[in-house]
Amino acid sequence: MTNWTDLKLIQKMGLVAIDADDSSEFEIGQFLLDVNNGRIYAMRSTDPTSATAGRDRIYWWGYDGYISLTFSIASFSDGQGSSQLIGGDATPGSGTASNPSQWVAGTSLAFLASYSNGPPASPFPYIVGPTEWTSAADKLAMDSPNYTAATESSAQDTNYPSSVGGKKTFTLHATDGTTSDTQATSVTFYNERCNGLSTATSLTSANINSLGSKVVTSDKNGTFTFSPSANEYIYIAYRAALGESTFTVGGIGVDLEWLTADATVSHTNSAGFTEPYHVYRSTNHSLATTTIVVS
Repeated sequence: MTNWTDLKLIQKMGLVAIDADDSSEFEIGQFLLDVNNGRIYAMRSTDPTSATAGRDRIYWWGYDGYISLTFSIASFSDGQGSSQLIGGDATPGSGTASNPSQWVAGTSLAFLASYSNGPPASPFPYIVGPTEWTSAADKLAMDSPNYTAATESSAQDTNYPSSVGGKKTFTLHATDGTTSDTQATSVTFYNERCNGLSTATSLTSANINSLGSKVVTSDKNGTFTFSPSANEYIYIAYRAALGESTFTVGGIGVDLEWLTADATVSHTNSAGFTEPYHVYRSTNHSLATTTIVVS
């Protein structure tokens, strides 16, 4: 560190040019000179009356930017993808006999965090989970050297949401003793869009689970290419809640037929969630390679 007099001497040496009229801007703080670019840095607060005055930002000459010194959570993750297949109470799900709605057990989630202007201070950072986490898990500590934490027991079992589009949210709380910060990470649950080929003239729920393409998504639309073999029909199946579709091949609208009178099949996915599905089948089998636009 240096003082203003030293910086004036540096100016005279030709390393930095400072207008004397601007010197008062930096007289309240301490200074650093970057000899690589000639930029002068001043440590000061945006609010001179605050408890952190003079230490929460580093400004550089001209006020063209600053480096924040305020403590904050830089990143927080739960080790999961942002979306997951929704499950339910049926036995194919990942739950147990005592909790068939369980998404992940209390030893399966792992969290990772990093901090700006850390490290965090006591009390150590902690995670608050979904409402089904019991009081014993309300403050899952992230106090290891790398700020990682894993769920530890059935107290942190996490259940599926009750409906498609539901979320499970985990919130990290941390402080450096002066400034506190929170950051949340969420997993959203959707059902699958299922497309594929089958020689069957109609599909059961088990048949839908056997189709070759299954994508966890909130959308039914897309462009799909099929190459049926002999006697194979093209099938497109998705949540009935997304509404009916139109189909285009080569820019021309085409008709695919409904499988049942009410145009729906009660479908249970591989994670045990059940809801009505629209299932469309090509009128003919053994077609040439066909690209279908669904909208």
